Amino acid sequence: MADLPFTNDPSIADNEVLLRRLQPDWIVPGGYGRMRIASAAFKHEQLSILLYSLLRSQGRPVQDALVGHSDNSLCSITAGLSRDLGQGVVYEVDPPNDSAHGLVVGKKKGAVANRFAREAVWVIPSEAPPSVS
Repeated sequence: MADLPFTNDPSIADNEVLLRRLQPDWIVPGGYGRMRIASAAFKHEQLSILLYSLLRSQGRPVQDALVGHSDNSLCSITAGLSRDLGQGVVYEVDPPNDSAHGLVVGKKKGAVANRFAREAVWVIPSEAPPSVS
């Protein structure tokens, strides 16, 4: 990723859905017999996301976020939550990036990453998978 002075793009609405790919090791045993999203999924200072509105405007299904990453899952957060946590949200669509790519930028200490993990919504699969015994 480029070493640019990312801040925040106010043209991205607070209700914008930001899609985050989840590597298999970011899905861990949780409560009630279900898996949960680990805070490790949200610790990158330049957190890679896809903007749902851009996918939709390009006529692409949400499943496109997983092309080339068949072993990954997908969750979502919002730009508003990101900003509430002191993060910036920016576009990063220039090649070689995906045309719907963006970043959530800022330091993500424990409390920030934990809140993202708690509030993330499962997209693919549509709910937390059962825990593996």
